[in-house]
Amino acid sequence: MDYKANTHTFEKENINDGFFSIALQFTRNCNYQCMHCSEDERVPSMDDGLLYKVLDNIVDHGVKRVNVSGGEPTLRKNWIQHIKYLSDRNVSVSLATNCSTLNDDYLQELKGNLANIRVSIYGDEKTHDGITGRKGSYQKQIEVTKVAKELGIPTYACMAIMQNNLSEIKEAHKFCEDAGMEKLLIYSLVPKGRGMEIFDDQHVSRQEVKSELEKLSFKKPEIYWSPFDLDGICALIQADGSLVATPFFGDESKVKMVGYAHTTSLMDLWKAYPFKKNYLDFNKEKMKC
Repeated sequence: MDYKANTHTFEKENINDGFFSIALQFTRNCNYQCMHCSEDERVPSMDDGLLYKVLDNIVDHGVKRVNVSGGEPTLRKNWIQHIKYLSDRNVSVSLATNCSTLNDDYLQELKGNLANIRVSIYGDEKTHDGITGRKGSYQKQIEVTKVAKELGIPTYACMAIMQNNLSEIKEAHKFCEDAGMEKLLIYSLVPKGRGMEIFDDQHVSRQEVKSELEKLSFKKPEIYWSPFDLDGICALIQADGSLVATPFFGDESKVKMVGYAHTTSLMDLWKAYPFKKNYLDFNKEKMKC
């Protein structure tokens, strides 16, 4: 199974021998208050001993790509060390960050250890800062992505699509173009956490997104649309070490508990994973989770 980090694709089409893409939360702590956040509940973080059991489990299973997330993952102590641990073992690591704590020194350390940095963009500066609840968050991302580009660290952006920013895909794409990003990934609002509180008013249908995209004629960066509306398309190891299938629409929690990655092998967790087809169909062509 040959993973190509730059395009987030695999050589083989029929990948069915286990997890090959995992989302991993370093922490649920966050310094922003994004209005749509699906992970606003604070849960305990594993200590380093348990975290390294999880990291070794990931390596032993042959996971090809880990998307490090949170909360805000850079708020965890020694977070760069944890990324390097995976990178040194030939795991492709993507960092999902709000960029708030990143500086030139951190980015220099990350050079050569990341497949890419994934930032969020929600529209123009006013809309973006309004959604994050942090004035200056838009400009901070411009600063960080500029340095990342100079260092040769690939970046791409994700845009949670809601009624209040549906008309701003063009502005988000312009942000990506100016930053020299690889792609813009648009994803649907998840009815979980604060996202549940605003879901009825802010949810955008597939047809609404399709209609908006049909108005645009962009080629580069590419735009991908990922409606997160099927059970278990993402396998997520939460900050406490639990592996869950998400989203899951059969329970109010919107996650399906599978087991703990610091006590159970990922192969056994894969055998117990209830949504293998959804996971494989979603992940095997483009790495979007």
